Order: sequence, then structure tokens, then C-alpha cells
Amino acid sequence: MRGFALAMHAENVKIRGDYAAGTCTRMICPRNVDGLLIENVTVEGFAIGGAVALMNCRRTTVTGCTLRDFYTNLDWGGGGISQATGIEIDNDVIAGTVSQGVHIVDNDIHHFEDGPVTVAADSYQSDGINIHRGTGHIISGNYITHVADGIDNFASGCVVSGNVVEDIFV
Repeated sequence: MRGFALAMHAENVKIRGDYAAGTCTRMICPRNVDGLLIENVTVEGFAIGGAVALMNCRRTTVTGCTLRDFYTNLDWGGGGISQATGIEIDNDVIAGTVSQGVHIVDNDIHHFEDGPVTVAADSYQSDGINIHRGTGHIISGNYITHVADGIDNFASGCVVSGNVVEDIFV
């Protein structure tokens, strides 16, 4: 497939932040990848951004990951800017190409929290999983707790089943 990286694998990786106030970053951000496996990865301790942010990916699996302990307590200026997300798909689409056949299975996503300053300025802004676009995704067996929204799905033809979502803020 022209323009796509093939058969990549990230396993047993730990990425730890330091809650630096005012920082926003995407920790794992593959673009235009076919056949990616992200397995047993831990991302923890950041302010806002996406722990795993997939864009234009095909046949990609995110499994066995622990994404936790994101916190912000700043006024980011409203408009959802203060968003923190465990796993997102196609928040930024490249050349109109969307992801297809992404499997998000058996992940632990917890404690993506907003402090009182952030909540007063912008309400609660965190998602366990946020699927903006794409087709044929499977979201299954994930445990999501202490986030504002458990799973947001705006894509088509997706299967969302067997997930546990509890202690959400909104």
C-alpha cells in the first residue's frame, strides 16, 4: 500500500510524564501505518493530550495497555482544548483518509482527571476512548474508570462490546 508503513510493533514500553502544567502532547502517535501492534504499553503522568493517538491506520491493534494518571488544573481557554484521551482514532485526518479495522482490546484506562480550575473554565474534558472517524473498528474488553466520558464513537460500522465503564464524571 503506497504511503503506509508496514508491520510495526511496540511492546513492553513505559512512558512516564511529570504532570508539567500547561503541557499538551501525544505520546504514541502513529500515522499512515498498516499492521501495527501496540501491546503491553504503559503511559502515565501527563497533563493533557492523547496517550495513544492513531491517525490513518489500517489493521492496527492496541491491546494490554495501561493508560493512567493524567491531570490538569489550568484554564486552557475553553472550547474543549483541555482534552485528555486514553486512545483516540482519527482526531486529525490526513488527506481525507480514515483508519480502518482498528482493534482496541483489553486495555486499562483510568484517572484522566480535571481539577477545579479546568472544570470551571471548560467542564470535564477527558475520554477513555474517542473514535472520531473510520470504519470496521472493534472496541472490546476494555476497563475504563475515572474519566469524563468512557467511550465516544462517531465512526461507522464499529463493534463496541464487553467493555466496563464506571465512575465517570458526566
